[in-house]
Parts: sequence; C-alpha cells; structure tokens
Amino acid sequence: MRFWLIFLMLTVWAAAKPVRDGHVEVELLSSQSAIVAGAPLQLGVRFKMDEHWHVYWKNPGATGYAPRLEWKLPAGWKPGEIQWPVPQRLVLADLQQFVYDREVLLTTQVPVPADFKSSQPVKLGLKVEWLACAETCIPGKAAVELQMPVVASSSPSEAQAMFEGVRTRVPASPGNLALRAWRVGPKQAFLEYPGDAGDHVDFFPESTEANMESAPVWKAGQGLTIPVGEKDTHLLGVLAIDKKGQQMGLQLDVPIAAKAPVKPLSAVAPVVSADGTLLGTLLAAFVGGMILNLMPCVFPVLSLKALSLVRHNEHGSKPAWLQGWVYTAGVLVSVWAIALPIMLLKSSSQSLGWGYQMQSPVFVTFLAILFLAIALNLFGLFEVGEGLTQLASLADNKEGLSESFWSGAVATVAATPCTGPFMASALGYAVSQSTPVGMLVFTILGLGIAFPYLMLCGIPASRRWLPRPGAWMESFKQAMGFPMLAAMVWFIYILANLLSAEGLALIMAGLVTLSLGAWIYGRWGYSPEGSIRGRAKMATLAVTLLGAGGAFYVAYDPGYVPAPAGQVVSEVGGLSWVPFSPEKLAELRGQGKAVFIDFTAAWCINCKLNEKGTLQNAGVVEAFKSANIVTMKADWTRRDETISKALAEFGRTGVPFYVYYPVGGEARPLPEVLTPQIVLDSIKS
Repeated sequence: MRFWLIFLMLTVWAAAKPVRDGHVEVELLSSQSAIVAGAPLQLGVRFKMDEHWHVYWKNPGATGYAPRLEWKLPAGWKPGEIQWPVPQRLVLADLQQFVYDREVLLTTQVPVPADFKSSQPVKLGLKVEWLACAETCIPGKAAVELQMPVVASSSPSEAQAMFEGVRTRVPASPGNLALRAWRVGPKQAFLEYPGDAGDHVDFFPESTEANMESAPVWKAGQGLTIPVGEKDTHLLGVLAIDKKGQQMGLQLDVPIAAKAPVKPLSAVAPVVSADGTLLGTLLAAFVGGMILNLMPCVFPVLSLKALSLVRHNEHGSKPAWLQGWVYTAGVLVSVWAIALPIMLLKSSSQSLGWGYQMQSPVFVTFLAILFLAIALNLFGLFEVGEGLTQLASLADNKEGLSESFWSGAVATVAATPCTGPFMASALGYAVSQSTPVGMLVFTILGLGIAFPYLMLCGIPASRRWLPRPGAWMESFKQAMGFPMLAAMVWFIYILANLLSAEGLALIMAGLVTLSLGAWIYGRWGYSPEGSIRGRAKMATLAVTLLGAGGAFYVAYDPGYVPAPAGQVVSEVGGLSWVPFSPEKLAELRGQGKAVFIDFTAAWCINCKLNEKGTLQNAGVVEAFKSANIVTMKADWTRRDETISKALAEFGRTGVPFYVYYPVGGEARPLPEVLTPQIVLDSIKS
C-alpha cells in the first residue's frame, strides 16, 4: 500500500506542467524526486523563450528589468538567494543589455527543517513576472507549482541534468586567483587578468547604477578595460570567461587602485609555486610526497621497510634495486587508483578530493582490520612470512618482491589522511587541468612518496646510514607493532565519526573476533600433527570470516550511519563554530561580518594538530573574539558535496584548508600548516 501511495505522489509531481504567456514558457522544477526532512531542496524556475526573444539578468543593463519571483512555500521554509547564470551582452542602439535567450534556469536552495513531516504531497508554488523582448517588449507573468511527496530518502529527478548543466555557468568565487584593478582614466579602469584565460572575457557589473556607456575591451593575456563611474571604488560584478565554447563566471569584488602597480601580476591561481608553471607544480608535488614520509600515517611503514632492507643488505645492490622499484610500483599503482576517480569526476556533478576514501566506513574498516593484522603479525602472534604486509603476499619470492609491492600500496593508503606543505596547491593544480596533466602531477607525487626508500635501495652508500643486522631487529620489529595498533585506534576514532555507537561497538567486536582467529592460528596452526593443523586452519578461516564479514556488513549497512547533526553551533576551544553553508556565509558577509572558515575532517591528522596548536591557542581565541570574527566549520568527515565544491572553488582537493574573509574584503586563503602568528597576521593585515 505504501509503495502505491509513493508512486501516486511521484505521478502527481511528474504531472506538473509548464505555463506559457506570450513568447515565454515558465516551469518550476526540482533536482530531487521527493522532499527529505533535514536535506536541502534544489528548486529552479526554467524560462524557455521563442526564437529571437530574451529575458533579463539580475542587472538588466541600460533597459528592461529582471524576472521577479514570489515564492509560496510551507511555513518556516526560506529559499536561499537566486543563482543567476552568466548572461550574454546584447547591444541595441548603443544600449548595453544583459540578457538570456533561448532558455535559462534560475536555481535556489531551500533548507527543509529536520522536523518537517507530511503524509500528503507538499505544494510548492511560485509567482513569476518578467519582461520579454525582441523588436518589441512584452511583460509576462505566470503562477507555477509542483507537488512533491515527503520520503526518507530521495533520488534525482528527470530535471537533474538541467541543474547540473547550469551549475558550471553560475559564477564561482575566484578563490586565490590573483586579480588587480586600477584607474586608467576618469571613467575607465583596467582589470589585470593575465594568463590563458580563454577565447574571450567580459565583465558584467552588478549595480544598475554602474557605467554602461560601452562594453569592456579585452586584451588577450593582459586584462580588461572596463567602463566605471568617477566615484567607483570597486569592480563588483561577474567576470565571464568563454573558452572553447564553454562559459564560466567568477564573482568579483576587486578594489580599484588610483594608479597602476609598479610590477605586473604574474601567476594565475591556483598558485602552486613561485613561478606558477607546470614544472614548479611537479616540483611541489615531489617535495610534498617526500614530506608525507615524515607524517605519523606513513613513517611506521617506511621504518619497517628500512628494517627489511637491513636484513637483505648482505645480498648486494641488485636485489635492493629491484625491491625499491617494486615498492615504487606499489606506491604508483595505489596513487593512480586514488587519483583516477578524482580526475574523472572533476567535471561531473560530483567531486572528490584527496582522502575521499576516508569518508567511506567500509574503507576505514578495511584499514582498521589491515593494521590490526599487521600489528598481530609483528608481535609474533602468527607468522605468514617475514616483514610487513606479507600477510597479503601473492608470491613466495626470497627477495620479498610481493612484500615490497604491498608495502608501497599500504604506505600510500596510510598517507591519504595526511596532507603536507606543497601538496594542497599541487593537487589543486592537478584537478584544474586535463586528465593527462593531472595524472602526471599525481604520478610525481607518488614518486616523491617512494623516493626515500628508493634512494636507500639504489644508492649503496646511503645504506651505510642503516645499523648493522643483529638481535635488536626482532625487538624493533615487535616494538613497531605498537604504532600499527595506534594507527588502528586512529581508524576506530574515524569510524566513531562515521557510524552510530552501536555500529562502532559491533565493528570493534569484529576486530576482537579477528584477533581470536589470529591466536588460534598462532597457537595450533604450526602443530607437527597434520590433523591439528588442518582443524586450526579451518577454525581460523571460520572465525576470521565471521569477524571480518560482520565488521564489513555493519560498515556497509546504512542503518548504522547516524543522521546528519543539522545546523548546530558547537563550542570548541573557547569559540562558537557555525556549520558552513554557502548561504550562511553570504548572509554573514552581507551583514558586514568577518568570517574565518575551517575546512576539516575527523580523519585529518594535520587538522587536529592545527586545531590544538593554533585555533585553540588563547591568543588566537582572544583575537577572534575581540575582532568579532564569526568562525565557521566545514566538516568533511562524511561525504558532503557542498563542501567538496567549496574546496574546488579555491583550487583545493582536500583538508586542512583555512580561509579568512575580512569585513568587505576578498577571501584570504591560509597555509595548510598553521601557527598562531600566521592567523594573527592574517587578521591584522
């Protein structure tokens, strides 16, 4: 009965028809097939114009007026700001007009209260007025509506493709794109925008009082000469970029200086190196990869590989070379496996970033099981071969080649919760380029991760730094089991932020069961009696499958994923943190408030270090409070497309990331590694 009720509701929704008035057809659409309490609802009004007719942008230009929207929504629902795609410039009789022709979708996001309930389809209505023009202008109006059911989970509607198609045409933040402007005359300003900007660049002012006597003049590789008023102090509007037929826009608020700067502007964002070149980016990726080896995520793995190298020192340089290259292959294969989905999805409706796997309870459970098994192996509870990750050995080779490969893979996987200096900007550059260029950057990052061990393997003189083999190695091997247990505890902590308390307890029970299986194997699996060994192996297999299978089942079951916490202000370290949303950020900036945003995640080690060492520093807390700075937290622990897109706007692919918005000023990105002085200097400057 419930199925048929939902089916009828969806049929009612699908029956919503467009309304035509004159030469314009108007329709109210949703990107989702149903309403979900606590989840934002994407709505849009679609204008479809007859040939040669157009409607206007929010600033219509010298003539016309923009569409006017009056929403009729349930009590307590408040739509966000309308997202206006980049318009076109139409010049008639020297009049500059900013218009849409053929078709346009104006979208908005409507937060649905978490406690909203309705057993009946909800009616969403909109009254629209517009001015449509061709050789003549005709006002139009329409009342459109759609009805949508309220369900526990929704799926994309048939209109989803329209919303995704218009998303790339909605102006985005310039992030840390370097832009400057200065006066070149009483009624002209020059906006410097160097680099490979596109085939054509235009500027649309947001104010209806702006100087619209003429169109901007684009000088490829230099910038735009833009008409301005004599008293204008800022270029406030949209920079429209047309590149190979694809349109994109940047939302600008650039101060106009009185005179030109002494030195021209160099790099365009994302700024990845001193010279902003591909070569500089590759160097940043390589250095960033090497630095990852010093992170607590990777260092224990590298230490054990160095121990393995000490064991095999007596075999000479040839086997060591081979181990180094196989280890490098394991690193590169893992990096490519992580990078390829990021690159393939970068231009789609979804987006991923470095460390996205840590948002999956199944993947984090796998890591917890893996590092527990490694620790038990190092403690000598069971033996499946010598050294780290031979528990996953695929070949019985005296040189330990499969061990080297899987060690490289484990090192890379363990590195994903970490980012270091140079990495963020390099990866931001990677996802802004074509797939081949982006994969090249990721490859160089992988080579940086593998380089320290490869150097030890390939340069015999460097192995003199290693200690001589001896009895100490067994003690060292067992001692390294504790960092592996610490890593397992870290993954359990991450799961505590991804699953309910019941789900976490069940997974920990699965880990205990796995430990029991390892103990059974270690206790009886090496018995001289074949029958005992056989029973031990069967018991180990059964207990291990029970523990691992149960843990993975719980991690996969959405019933153990807690509901979103909602828009709740949290008190941490003496500061009140407001949950991040683009709408809330725009609201706060519209109120003239300074905002500091912390893009973070529970699985990000660097984030935790920055929080404890800097953001909870007494001097920083006092500075935030004294300057009345609103602190926002963008928690990326779980998959959140809004936060992913916000990071992408700044050319970032992962966390930590910090950005400060001064009152009336542009965004100021901060380094990945924070100090109290860096934050204080950013606030004061």
